[in-house]
Amino acid sequence: MRKRPHKKVLVIRTPRCCPQTPTPSPDPPPTADATNDNANIGLNSAVGPNPDGTIPFLINFTINGSSISHTRGSSQIFLQQGVYSVTYDYQVTLPGGNVLITLQGFLDNVVQTPLNSGAGTSSPFLGDTTGFGAGSAVINVIGTQQALTFKVGPGFPPFGSFFTFSVQIIKLS
Repeated sequence: MRKRPHKKVLVIRTPRCCPQTPTPSPDPPPTADATNDNANIGLNSAVGPNPDGTIPFLINFTINGSSISHTRGSSQIFLQQGVYSVTYDYQVTLPGGNVLITLQGFLDNVVQTPLNSGAGTSSPFLGDTTGFGAGSAVINVIGTQQALTFKVGPGFPPFGSFFTFSVQIIKLS
């Protein structure tokens, strides 16, 4: 048997490149971001409206920045001049049967129609009826400061209460 000559094979190896770690870019300098001013204000226990129909807010869940202020237990949320996104939701419990209620948002006692909402109550809840409502709007606060309040309509039943109520506010500009 005859041996065949060996053929040489040229193998070219490329170096393996390790994964490159990107160089982090420096953080931009802090700016006066509009969303730095925000708040979540409300209540989480059964509370009825004040005699004038306004809703008292018992808890300041969060208040950030200096353009939104509220004193616990007050129905007024004070907003400095600017444009705000306001969103709210609530659960209401009422004695008796089916009832339709109206809730209105006000700036310095001037109704803000986009903030109005209604809630119908129909499902039994511990012997009462319960309903849910929500609303949102972008509002413009003029002057140095205005008070944001929420009021029930004149047909709100006696002994009715809000079981939860949460108002989220973000200053946009």
